[in-house]
Amino acid sequence: MSYKNKIKKIINNKDILTWTVIVLLGILILAVFLPIKLPSFKSEKVYNLEITIIDGCGEDCFDIDVISDGLKAREDFKIKKLERLDYNSEDARLLIQKFGITRIPAIIIKSKDPLADILNISNEDTFAINGDYIIFEKGVPYLDLSSNKIKGNIELIEIQDTSCKQCGSFSLFKNWLEEMNVKVDNYKLIDSSSQEGKELIEKNNITYLPSILIEKEIEEYWWIFPSLKPNLENKESGYLLNQKTYPYIDVSNNKIKGIVNSIYLVNKSCDTCFDISLLKESFQASGVYIEDESEVDISSPDGSRLVKLYNITAVPTIIFSKEISDYDHLADTLGQLGTIEKDGKFVFRALKELNLNYQKL
Repeated sequence: MSYKNKIKKIINNKDILTWTVIVLLGILILAVFLPIKLPSFKSEKVYNLEITIIDGCGEDCFDIDVISDGLKAREDFKIKKLERLDYNSEDARLLIQKFGITRIPAIIIKSKDPLADILNISNEDTFAINGDYIIFEKGVPYLDLSSNKIKGNIELIEIQDTSCKQCGSFSLFKNWLEEMNVKVDNYKLIDSSSQEGKELIEKNNITYLPSILIEKEIEEYWWIFPSLKPNLENKESGYLLNQKTYPYIDVSNNKIKGIVNSIYLVNKSCDTCFDISLLKESFQASGVYIEDESEVDISSPDGSRLVKLYNITAVPTIIFSKEISDYDHLADTLGQLGTIEKDGKFVFRALKELNLNYQKL
């Protein structure tokens, strides 16, 4: 493993739960949910299937063809019959009643062979198994037949202080939700200084900006919500994602948090020393916003002063300003990588542990 990857591995500590990791967990869950989407394989036996799709709620709903297309792609399946019914049709109503279907779209798969075993389906909370039939009606968004309403279209509300030019954004969170097949129907950006913004901040006890509120219908997305739930706070206007994106504004004092300055302490005459920019890139990859940077050679008066002030015994290294402590999710990691000094600054000291090429002083 390269020293660059070693640095990243430590900084991206496995105990740090961010919404990026949550989304990756969701992808694993989705892979389990749709085993029929796995690559097809050759089998000595071909299984005959009959497929009935009950649909009729249009593009606002889950694309049920994901299921049927996955089945058709497998070489060990032969589709003997494929029909699509509008849920308002008489034939569809009879099937809805027969199988107790409560939401649309739905797909009914029939085979005389043990299809549940072939598809490795055992979770009856996801697929209903009824004799020779397997029924799937767990797609989201969906039409709830009891209320005749479409459920699972999500609104996101991001509250920003637009005067903060350095502040982060949750736009990537929206993109990742969509990659997880969450239907984001509306994405609102609200200025914190507007009347609506002020009301949302007060009503939901928001303490940092930007913040993002997620409509509570996110609960419908059973393949991602359990992973998201530990990082959600139940608020009046929806779920608040309790993860900060940096830099951010502390609402209590209106101060910007997370703007970090860095000093790269080096010995320019050391040709074999590792490239200090690797440390910088690794911290940035973990979300650290570095604004002002300077490089100081240990042979200079300022370099000599820093070596003495912080008892630095090896270079190259980084000295971060005290704002590095604004990054709550890095608190434990910083303790492994270096020391927080009396003035609040952080000195990176884990050069030996990472087997980096450095110079002892």
